[in-house]
Amino acid sequence: MANNNPSPNTRFVGIGKGIKNNQKGFNVRFPEPYHSMLAEIPDRIEFIRQAVIEKLKDKPE
Repeated sequence: MANNNPSPNTRFVGIGKGIKNNQKGFNVRFPEPYHSMLAEIPDRIEFIRQAVIEKLKDKPE
């Protein structure tokens, strides 16, 4: 999905994901072979986000 408005003021808008622009992100690294597997996924950021959300939903309180 190309950004038609590359303005720095509007570039990182979390539309529809409940993500605010001032939220801090997480940086993670994956060991092989997981890194290679993730690298082949076209929208891997959304894939990883959904995988983490699903795992956290299953977590007992």
